[in-house]
Amino acid sequence: MTRRISAAGVVLVLLVGGVLAGCSSDDDSGSASKPTTTAAGATTSTTAKGTEYSRTPFLDAPKGKLEDVDCWWDLGEVDPSVTVKCQTLTVPADWGDPDSSDKVVLPVATLHKDGVPTDGSPVVILHGGPGGALLVDAPASVSKGPLVAQHDLVLYDQRGSGRAEPSLNCPEKEQAVMDALTTTDPVAVELKRNVEATQACRDRLVGDGIDLNDYNTIASVNDLDALRDALGFEKWNVNGGSYGTRLGLAYARQHPDRVRALALDSVYPTQVGDLDRAVNNPPRALERLVDECSGDADCKAAFPDLAKTVDDAAKALDDKPGEVTLKLTFAGKEQEKTYHVVGSDFRSGMYAALYQNAIIPLIPKVIGDVANGDYGILPTYLQTAGPLLTGLSEGAYLSIDCADSGRLLDGATAEDVVGDGEFFIYAMALAQTFCSQWDVAPLPPSFNEPAVPDVPTIIFAGTLDPVTPYTDSKEQAEAMPNAKFVLAPRGGHGDAGFDDCTRKAFMDFLADPSADLPACVKDLQAPKFILGG
Repeated sequence: MTRRISAAGVVLVLLVGGVLAGCSSDDDSGSASKPTTTAAGATTSTTAKGTEYSRTPFLDAPKGKLEDVDCWWDLGEVDPSVTVKCQTLTVPADWGDPDSSDKVVLPVATLHKDGVPTDGSPVVILHGGPGGALLVDAPASVSKGPLVAQHDLVLYDQRGSGRAEPSLNCPEKEQAVMDALTTTDPVAVELKRNVEATQACRDRLVGDGIDLNDYNTIASVNDLDALRDALGFEKWNVNGGSYGTRLGLAYARQHPDRVRALALDSVYPTQVGDLDRAVNNPPRALERLVDECSGDADCKAAFPDLAKTVDDAAKALDDKPGEVTLKLTFAGKEQEKTYHVVGSDFRSGMYAALYQNAIIPLIPKVIGDVANGDYGILPTYLQTAGPLLTGLSEGAYLSIDCADSGRLLDGATAEDVVGDGEFFIYAMALAQTFCSQWDVAPLPPSFNEPAVPDVPTIIFAGTLDPVTPYTDSKEQAEAMPNAKFVLAPRGGHGDAGFDDCTRKAFMDFLADPSADLPACVKDLQAPKFILGG
């Protein structure tokens, strides 16, 4: 009963609530012809080779309209010493046509704690994704964290995401990816359903008058600087995690004079996004876990060949899929379904588990339990997987990631990314799988040049990060003229909050970007694997 692998198949972590986790828009070829218009209405430029690039311009002084509004949630759980001010920022949908009536409205919340001086050192938080959010819920935990005790904070949802209007959320796609966990159908069948759901979302958004080519990181850089200007800040500290690091790097590259300090966690560089990464991130992540276990005496004693144990666990689920009936909320509603977890789902789940520092010590034991037929972890797996698979605004994720990096895929199709389906559910939640279908104009090659702004920077990474491998963060830090690097041993995705030492490094840096790293970063300790019980 091996779902998704058949012969007939297809060949934030942000430090907020206690520490959670120079470029031109011109075509590099110099051969752009007059602008043309795509079927979706976007302005593009055609090169001599016939490639149409997005003409979303970087603007030196983008402007938006900031208005006070009632907050979107009850503030009863917010620390009473923290004032939350809610606003909206209205900006052009198309920064190349700022006088158009088409606008994007971004929700904004600023937090100020009594007694904190307004000293020109605010921190803006850039969420991940793309397509994540910061303002779906009230910022209660943020109001009680260490960062707001020293800095005013600016939180906002990026275009297409969270509470931003218009929303590019795709309930059609959420339904399809979760439904894929309820069947044991072959790869080709389930891929077809997900392709159709993705197309249905695209058709609906375009039918609603949304130009998907308005959604890319250049547009978000303009949004971010329009927000800084509207709030009246000459400079600010920029803190991004995951995709937020790409936005932060692109912003600092464009406006280095407006960044006091840049704090990045789990770097997603501007130059990555090719097919090799899309296909091989999951197996490489599991290989790093296997190597980590092999290098740990206790883990190696418990699991002498963890790679084989992974294969055994996947085979056990293929031979006898795990069956779990649960109520989960996705596609805008609570739904009770019976899920059938097979081997490829488990592999994708172990990949996803490597995101979370709190879970990593348990992963070898979980793998061993499943290999031995103990499926007790599966309800927790599904409760964790649901939000990971459906928590983004999928239309924003697809539009932005495919515009930013789609050119690097070199025409790869969904079938190319899915391959034999060994990590099928992972592939269904990945933008690169659907870029050829989503069909947005790519940003020009200049965007994909490495962003190495000369601003004070601190970068955090974890050795087991599955989605933004720590080597990317390390290389980013080494390439920058003024960057510090902190590597968390056995850390996952989002490591500024790895332990007290990394939290101190983060807070010290924002207090004084020129300060040395605390001595404790040289002696960070890997969390012990939990192998018994």
